[in-house]
Amino acid sequence: MMESGLTKANAIWVEQLDMGGAGPRVAIKDCLDIAGYRTTCGSRAFSDAPLAERNAAVVEALLNAGCKIVGKTNMHELAYGVTGINAWLGTPTNPAEPDRVPGGSSSGSAAAVAAGLVDFAIGTDTGGSIRVPATCCGVVGFKPSFDRILREGAHPASSTLDCVGPFAPSVAVIEQAMAAMDPSFNAKAPHKSPVLGVVAVEADEDINAAMVKALGRTG
Repeated sequence: MMESGLTKANAIWVEQLDMGGAGPRVAIKDCLDIAGYRTTCGSRAFSDAPLAERNAAVVEALLNAGCKIVGKTNMHELAYGVTGINAWLGTPTNPAEPDRVPGGSSSGSAAAVAAGLVDFAIGTDTGGSIRVPATCCGVVGFKPSFDRILREGAHPASSTLDCVGPFAPSVAVIEQAMAAMDPSFNAKAPHKSPVLGVVAVEADEDINAAMVKALGRTG
């Protein structure tokens, strides 16, 4: 459940912008550089950071694809957590479950998609920072293979696990987002239906039952 007193007027946005073309509206996690704006990584520690001198590679790709960047989104401070709770900037409201956390670390990006404020949003994922908030907010999140989307201009600058990826309301829009970020992306149908399984872990029985039910709906 969300800790009381940490939500500040929804807190999805770190900065609202209006730049780029007339294409899809896109939000950018605030650990990715946008020229002329601070990259705070959701932390007071970087509130006086110098303005970014150039766009992150993914931002440049989106602009070249004609996307409209409408803002930088809030995140779990320094991307160091999976709840999305941020005592400095506030915790983004989870549009799907307003009394629960939005998940982290890409909390604002997931919430922006869930609230219908953007067509898709960009986050980063090392150990679940796209996948967790996507699940919490009821949207689709995708962690591409490492370095499929260039990390130039992402923070931290050096990582062997962190990936840039999209949030969207559907898999079809995820494919559109991937094509905008990487023009070489080409979605292909699977050769055969995947076989899914559940890893046995300790969890409440209602959680396990919900997981099995959800998998059963996939066919």
